[in-house]
Amino acid sequence: MKELFKYIFAIIFIILVFYYPSFSKPFSVDDSCYLMESKNMNFSDLLKSFTYKRQPQIYRPLGAETYYYIMFRLFGINSLYYAIMNILFFISGAMILFFVIKEMTHNLLMSFLVVFIYITRTTHVFQIYLLGGIPELIASLFVFLSFLSYLYFNRIKKMKFFILSIIFYILALLSKETAVVLPFAILAYDIIKNKLNFKKSIINNSIYFIIMAIYLVLHSFILPTLQDTGEYPINFFGKNILTNFNYYFYGTFDEWTWGRTEISYFFLFFSIILFFIAILNNIKIKKTEKSIIIFGLMWYFIFLIPFIFLDSMRSPYYLHMPILGVSIIISLIVLKLYEKIRKNSKIKSKILISLIILFIISFSYVRIDEVYHIASLYTMQELSKNCVEALKYKISELNEKTLVIFQQQNTPTDFYPDGVVSRATCAGTMFKLTINKDIKIKFINYNKENFENLIKENTNEVILIQNGINCYLVK
Repeated sequence: MKELFKYIFAIIFIILVFYYPSFSKPFSVDDSCYLMESKNMNFSDLLKSFTYKRQPQIYRPLGAETYYYIMFRLFGINSLYYAIMNILFFISGAMILFFVIKEMTHNLLMSFLVVFIYITRTTHVFQIYLLGGIPELIASLFVFLSFLSYLYFNRIKKMKFFILSIIFYILALLSKETAVVLPFAILAYDIIKNKLNFKKSIINNSIYFIIMAIYLVLHSFILPTLQDTGEYPINFFGKNILTNFNYYFYGTFDEWTWGRTEISYFFLFFSIILFFIAILNNIKIKKTEKSIIIFGLMWYFIFLIPFIFLDSMRSPYYLHMPILGVSIIISLIVLKLYEKIRKNSKIKSKILISLIILFIISFSYVRIDEVYHIASLYTMQELSKNCVEALKYKISELNEKTLVIFQQQNTPTDFYPDGVVSRATCAGTMFKLTINKDIKIKFINYNKENFENLIKENTNEVILIQNGINCYLVK
């Protein structure tokens, strides 16, 4: 029991050390749009959100609408409380995951290693630092709870655990659509670990697939769509599959094509070297351990299914659940090396495991900070905060007749089609939410001639100009 609490404390401590900067980060990007919708939503609207999709492929009435509705009424627009909840959901998911691996392997060190490698990957930056990441955190928590309940039912054969597993699966589906593939993970576990044939496993777990089928029919053909925009094209036979797989393969090891630095390949090289050391040391893998490796691979690919066929949409946070599979495989190799060395020297084995943990912590801490800045999260959040602060100087003059004009210096791109300030503030919703809901906002790209003409005009306008992550009030 003492060792169990030691590992749990270590996991919580690592998460807090790695992600505590999120506590001081403001709302940005789509956050203010979610909050504004929650502000305008009454309880009847909340109930109705279970009967439609927000966008063609987005149905998250529990993980988004319900969560934002409750949080806004409890904490308003205080970003600290939202950040705390993101961390609490992440810690809760990590704790449940610890017991999932413990139930699978009956090894506390293995459980810790899996969770340790999992929580230190850069993919989680996007869920933790943005309010919009909460549906993924909630859905993954319910997925882990469902799978853990299934494991308990598998061992104890008490119907209450099976019922709980079903309930948690439904809650996961209501939180985010990517949870839909969980039945395939359960099927894979039954076949690989329990040595059941495919037909028998399908029969045993048919209720999961029935629920999945009902959900897919509702999602695809019955539920109406609130907004027709934002649909992600799907291509089952194009080059996008290889492009996506390449993107997510390197992303699994914290190497993002848009964020390469001197240390970005460290975890990939570390993993390759680890496998070579295991081979050179003639590490013997037992049959039960081979099944764990195969299950890890299956989990990785199963939870990639919702994203691998997307034609042009790729995002680091899509690896939030798939990356568990690779964490299982790497952790098992580390454990086998540790056990082999421990036979000859307990001290050397402790030194080995300590060095591995220290190396991963050192790299991951730096890499997470790099990804946060390179991925524009820092730029978006600082720009949103600074533009709001700049506009507050004119708060007494703002009314429904006021036109607020932002001169944006950044050239629009595919990711920022309306400019970076517009993107950072969700098309100005941040200003309506925090300053005055009646003001009119316009975003234009910086042009010296237009800028000078705007300054000369004697109209009811407030003009700000963006420079880097700052906004300056000029009229």
